[in-house]
Amino acid sequence: MSRRIFFSRLAQVGLGFSLAGSALAQSASTKQQSARQVGSVAELRTLPGRFPNDRADVIGYWVNSAGKGGLRVYWDPHSTATENGRTVFAVSGLEIGRWRSMDIAIGFMGLKASSPGDQLVVKSIRDDTPTRVHIEPRGYVDEGTVTKFDMMFDDYDSDQVNYRIVNCYTKVGRGNGQNGENGVAYIGAKAHGDHSGLWPSVHFGFGDGISPTSTPLKLYYFDTSDTEWRTPMVGAWRPRRSVLKGDYLLASSRLYQAQDSGITGDAKPYHGSGTSSDGAVDWLFVRDYQSSAGAIRPCVLIGERDFMPKFGLPDVRLQIAKSVAVWNGEKILFLDQNSEPAISLHTAHGTGDLTIHSEKTGAKLRLNAEGSFIQNNGFEWLMSPTSVSGGKTAISLEGAELISFNNEVHTRVSLFTGRPYQRFYVESLNGQTTLVHGPGIVLQNEDDRTLEINQVLTFVMDRSGKVARQVL
Repeated sequence: MSRRIFFSRLAQVGLGFSLAGSALAQSASTKQQSARQVGSVAELRTLPGRFPNDRADVIGYWVNSAGKGGLRVYWDPHSTATENGRTVFAVSGLEIGRWRSMDIAIGFMGLKASSPGDQLVVKSIRDDTPTRVHIEPRGYVDEGTVTKFDMMFDDYDSDQVNYRIVNCYTKVGRGNGQNGENGVAYIGAKAHGDHSGLWPSVHFGFGDGISPTSTPLKLYYFDTSDTEWRTPMVGAWRPRRSVLKGDYLLASSRLYQAQDSGITGDAKPYHGSGTSSDGAVDWLFVRDYQSSAGAIRPCVLIGERDFMPKFGLPDVRLQIAKSVAVWNGEKILFLDQNSEPAISLHTAHGTGDLTIHSEKTGAKLRLNAEGSFIQNNGFEWLMSPTSVSGGKTAISLEGAELISFNNEVHTRVSLFTGRPYQRFYVESLNGQTTLVHGPGIVLQNEDDRTLEINQVLTFVMDRSGKVARQVL
């Protein structure tokens, strides 16, 4: 019997059962001929034992139906233990004498209708003791999945092609993502069939995500080449489901938007442009996820429940939308191409000063936490140079710190433009440049000046960024 069929049958009605252990094996050889059939626990509570160690096979826990929670009990005529509905059962009207479960098990499991709905309850068979669920393979598995727990978003028994799943499993082996790891415990999500393209996200948080601030981290697998998030996204198309105008649905790995409200028809959308009907509802084609499969990438997002990753960052695996704190003098370390420490960023322990540190040379650039100074220890200041030739008389600095003139013919320069209060330097590599004193360039000696070879002059732009003043 397959796992899914087993659990499907298990959940048809309320049930209670224990996994048999050594006591069950022992009971098989003791007075089997005297064991009697009892339809349910309710019937058991009306029947006293016929003699000490009398046996009874309860067919179903809640109802008289095989395979729906049966158990095996024996009669203890001297017991006055309190009925617990699991391992001890009292007979109505009797103060002494109890039916006791013969099963030694990890727990009692009951599935019955209760608010907010059907629930599977796992409890230890002993009062006031912890409950532990233990899953293991039979024998040894040397390659592949060892144990697995699946949680489905959709009815897999009805449709094994179009589904969404979150699972937790353990894996061993010499390949398939092991990379030298001894074993992998994996938590992940997957979408298949019509759901392909938008996978379920995995939230790590509190309170079932009721509060936007209760989910500090989530995992997403999405099309990074897209440009916007479409809402409301209501899953995959299926026949005869209710939709509202504006709803987004997936079908055939494509995204569609409902153009009207109603009940879907029988013709699944497949068109790759424009609008088409499924027989009842018109659907506008939005996106084909098969064509962008190469851009569907994973991302870890630190933020809030309703925050979504930014598009256009296919190689980014971590996006941070809330503040990150680093303390105790710990480092953020950047490695070079040889995986060796290159640069670190950290706060000096006890001061809070921010330090950029060369792990190779020991040079440091320190930013005082009070904002009073920047201290350089060992870093050389390299200016951003721009080479100018071709006889230009007006020069746009564009962020350059050093203007190197290399004119083929003698050139008179009368204007610099740049940022307000920008400091820069000028030099001539061949002596073919003259700076003209005037409204655009104010020289110290108030006269034109021909630059000597390798001579360097210093200037600062005024607040308009259109007048350069020479400074010493």
